[in-house]
Amino acid sequence: NNIVKWVQSSILLQQQVAKRARIIKKWIKVCDELFNIRCFQGFVAVQCALASNAIYTLKEAWNQTNVLKRKHHTKYKEIKVIMSASHNFENLRRLQREAHAPLIPYFGIFCKDLIYIQEGISKRNQDGMINWNKLWRLSELIKEHLQYQQTPYNRIIEEEDAMQKWLETELRRAGMLKSE
Repeated sequence: NNIVKWVQSSILLQQQVAKRARIIKKWIKVCDELFNIRCFQGFVAVQCALASNAIYTLKEAWNQTNVLKRKHHTKYKEIKVIMSASHNFENLRRLQREAHAPLIPYFGIFCKDLIYIQEGISKRNQDGMINWNKLWRLSELIKEHLQYQQTPYNRIIEEEDAMQKWLETELRRAGMLKSE
């Protein structure tokens, strides 16, 4: 994922520990803002980068208490609770379900559910008839996901051309990085 690479590289390319800590703090704030505007896909991407071995093991940076204050560590702990994989991402699922539009759902949950229905539920009932329940569940899942595309973000976020170009450049650059 280019966003994950971007977040990681923005931290790892800093030579000084204090600068790494400042960038980590910025990404915690960005992650919180993505959550506030209900951009769950971006929220998950930033959190995955912060939780990656490459970043999470930078103990000196995470322990820069003059930069990363207790409130930032507390916020990061809250983010980790939301992203807990326990009970099939129960917390994230509940928050997405309760959120109002506009929102960008985490696509991973949709894919996981789609695969479960497709692979885990038989195409035919025991009597050999078509399993209409399976088809209905697939339809409902797809309809639910498509509804998120009906409400644009334009009332919440104004588009800025300069910012858009900068983001595109940064993501393109991150896409060129090799994964290890």
